[in-house]
Amino acid sequence: MTAANGQKNEFVQYMGRTDADDIYVSEDATGETEHRVFGESVNRPNYGRDLEPIGITFHSPVPWEDFSGRNEKDSDGLETLLYMSEHVGIPLVWIHNTKEDYQNAVRSNQLDQDIEFGVMTANTASDTRFKFSGETIPLRDLEPEIQDVFGTSYRNMGGSKEPNEWRSSFNDFTMEFLPSAYSITDIDAFHAPEPGHIKSLIELKRAEDKPTEWTPWPNDTSQYCLLFRLAEMLNSDKFIFKHQKKPLYKEDVRLFQNLRTPELGDKKKFGHIQKGDYDTAEAYIGDRGESMHPIQAITKIRGEKTRLVNTDYPIAAD
Repeated sequence: MTAANGQKNEFVQYMGRTDADDIYVSEDATGETEHRVFGESVNRPNYGRDLEPIGITFHSPVPWEDFSGRNEKDSDGLETLLYMSEHVGIPLVWIHNTKEDYQNAVRSNQLDQDIEFGVMTANTASDTRFKFSGETIPLRDLEPEIQDVFGTSYRNMGGSKEPNEWRSSFNDFTMEFLPSAYSITDIDAFHAPEPGHIKSLIELKRAEDKPTEWTPWPNDTSQYCLLFRLAEMLNSDKFIFKHQKKPLYKEDVRLFQNLRTPELGDKKKFGHIQKGDYDTAEAYIGDRGESMHPIQAITKIRGEKTRLVNTDYPIAAD
């Protein structure tokens, strides 16, 4: 996640000041990695329409040959994503490109630029953790390649992710060039005490509303359905961490935990939840949420004491 001005968002900045190095964040600023889960709608007897994960993508700012050994935490995060994909039985896709590639595609239909695309698996034959089976392809081939890996054959293009103020260049690209049947959401953050040991998935929400007012937005139901369904399949916890658009050290946040996975029909059922209506929020998502200091929220997610240790870490101005 990145703020509109291109700076790392406030959650990323704050985590850089703590000793919580076991929380991994998807960050689409230059030089960072991103991770997403793709899903498609299925019909469950006695349950209704639901979303099922069909693949995870890892977006790297550098090609594979430069990635190994570049950043130990990125490698640990990739190992945890690989565990997720293997545990659930879905592919983990590697994509290397630049934000400009997607922007040029959307703005001027430029699809000839090369990207690196492939599938990641565990490398059991050597000391290297990963095996990369991929190639360089033109961006125009991303759609058929990803459909082939995910085992789909949709014809209608135009992703189903709801447009919003903070969408990334990849979100813009999916809304034009990937199947409309796909539901795609960022894996904003996850907690992994050890590489490959996933404890929780964290949905980050950044809004102007105070933590005593903000409630989950039913328009985001498809995101919650998909992310929380993945968490259930991983037997991991799920959290919503809501913070304001200002440095976290100045304000409380609101943490939602012990969450239920909503059904797709809940978007229409609950409509718009009024600010501060936590009775309805609890019916919708399973928890009323609690306002607290950011350190307290991170401690609850990790299940162990978290401290501020790097007070010199740069904090962006309001």
